[in-house]
Amino acid sequence: AGIDLVAVGVVAGEPSLALLGAPLIGAAAGFLVFNLRPATVFLGDGGSYLIGAWLAASMVLGIVLGVAPVALLAVAVPYVADTGATLVRRVRRGADWRASHHEHTYQQLVERGWSHRSVAGLVAGCCALCAALGGLAAVVPPAPGVVLVAAVLAVGGGYVALPGRLRRRTG
Repeated sequence: AGIDLVAVGVVAGEPSLALLGAPLIGAAAGFLVFNLRPATVFLGDGGSYLIGAWLAASMVLGIVLGVAPVALLAVAVPYVADTGATLVRRVRRGADWRASHHEHTYQQLVERGWSHRSVAGLVAGCCALCAALGGLAAVVPPAPGVVLVAAVLAVGGGYVALPGRLRRRTG
């Protein structure tokens, strides 16, 4: 997400976005050093809330500055799709949507035998692909832009649907 903010800021001629993306890159790189096997640091709710708030505020600023929303928001599509789909499933089933659970895509993939590193790579790849497609959609004419936005949504949907396409690990 930090790389996306920097890239969008540079391309859109909005250095403030690039400056807001740089600390995210630094924080992620610094955290990664301590989160490789064996992990010695846990990000936790506080860290993820801070990153989410920073990213959301940066996206709002970018939109206020006139940057195409799709270029800013596309990077978050896998997370928004996962959260939305998880909430809808839980509410439809009558489960307490506020209770802790293991129904998010990354949790389901780990339960199906994927390593944490593989899931993290998949999430990073999906987010990077969405960011690239969203950035491209912002600079092409409307007709191909619509196709690219549809591709962003398809990546998010594919990410969410993946656990259902895989068998649950036994034993």
